[in-house]
Amino acid sequence: MSQQNFDSQEGLSFLARETGGFAVLNNNDLNLGIQQAVKDQQSYYLIGFDPEDEKFDQKYHSIKLKVGRPGLQVRTRAGFIGRPETGARPEPPRTRDAQILSALFSPFGARDLSMQMTSFFFNTPNPNRKLKNDPETISFVRSLFNIDMSKLSYKDEPDGKKSIRLAIVNFTFNENGAIIEQHGREFTMPLDEKMIPIAMSKGLNYTDDFVIKKPGAYQFRAVIRDAETGKLGSAGQFIQVPDLSKNRLALSGLVLTPPPEEMSARLRGCGLNDWEIESSKRYNPNTIIPMEKSPINFRKAVQEKYHSCVISYSSRDEDFAKRLRENLQRAGVRCWIALNDLKIGDEFRQEIGEAIRQHDKLLLILSEGSIESHWVKDECEAARERERKEGKTVLFPIKIDNAISDSNQEWALAIRRTRHIGDFRNWSNSDDYNKALEKLLSDLKQQS
Repeated sequence: MSQQNFDSQEGLSFLARETGGFAVLNNNDLNLGIQQAVKDQQSYYLIGFDPEDEKFDQKYHSIKLKVGRPGLQVRTRAGFIGRPETGARPEPPRTRDAQILSALFSPFGARDLSMQMTSFFFNTPNPNRKLKNDPETISFVRSLFNIDMSKLSYKDEPDGKKSIRLAIVNFTFNENGAIIEQHGREFTMPLDEKMIPIAMSKGLNYTDDFVIKKPGAYQFRAVIRDAETGKLGSAGQFIQVPDLSKNRLALSGLVLTPPPEEMSARLRGCGLNDWEIESSKRYNPNTIIPMEKSPINFRKAVQEKYHSCVISYSSRDEDFAKRLRENLQRAGVRCWIALNDLKIGDEFRQEIGEAIRQHDKLLLILSEGSIESHWVKDECEAARERERKEGKTVLFPIKIDNAISDSNQEWALAIRRTRHIGDFRNWSNSDDYNKALEKLLSDLKQQS
């Protein structure tokens, strides 16, 4: 790994190490990284301990943990500050400001109200630059909030409408835990009879910007408070702000701009699902977004229509594979494409195997070229083994010539006897291709 790559990843790696987690690096498939994190949580033992009394001395103490049994992995946070629990339990905060600060610093957050938060880093030309010494660009983090309106208190107004009163307070912490910026807003929103059902189902969306002056790791936290009931909700997110002074390309998030169709298809090809695509769209700062355009709430309202799939093919069939991938992505199918007969190293072959395990289906393009590749047999066996374990269909074979019918290989015979094989043999004819594609999309549909 080059020194530049190491520098760009060190902030995230440091954050993972200090909190007992792990970093997923050098992989442009976001879905695989998320799946690795989910898999890590599926089977584990959580062990706690009581430190000795003299450790509660207001000082930082490192934690090191070792296991004697081979084959086990162990992770722990790097240390703790020994704060003693002395005296009587403090009374709950009574004032508005005290309640907000309590929710802000609580390790468990506030859960009476529900709120989601998505943050992205931006660097844009400085619109206020007047003097030569003024910075040419400004860096900021834009946070998009979605608030569950079903848990808020609605007040009856004299004109027959209902209203809500909310306070939203936002804080920025640096990597040392110090507050470097805070601001808030309190507002009243009137709602008529038509808007209330939309508010209940879609939620309220709000954006805010945080100016960032230095690179590094930051935590952004927000607290909302219902002025009528005093109920609280909180949310937070970590952001790694890159060092742009080194004049190298940096990527901290994805932003979509209209027209969305072509961009959405490209992002599906990178492994993003519809929720991730919607949540990355950019909105004007410090505005309340109409509820019917709620991208954060998109996750609740929309489920992916089609199963995700890995497309496996031979380099001889590249034209067909690219055409099929483009059409599938435009229809909303999230695809990961794998060229199965390249002369590549074991590391990439392992990545393909992991992709097959993490996606719903293996879409196998059968042809004279792919059947000659020994990788096809391995990938088919991996898909069939997953079918045996999970009890569901994973392998989706389609043919573009007659090679599968003429082959005497055992795995090919097994596919012929036990599988319906999609027929794209006449794919150069647009009408025949579209009919076969329509049938394939029907088979890839998620069950409602």
